[in-house]
Amino acid sequence: MVSDIVDLSNGGNIYIVFSELLAVFYFKFSILICVMTEC
Repeated sequence: MVSDIVDLSNGGNIYIVFSELLAVFYFKFSILICVMTEC
């Protein structure tokens, strides 16, 4: 797992995974803000 993060010569797959995780986190965070502010 750590070797996948260190090795960036595999076509940038870790960047794709990171962007997907960031999108999911942003989606959940926006829902949490919406619930807390009662939009």
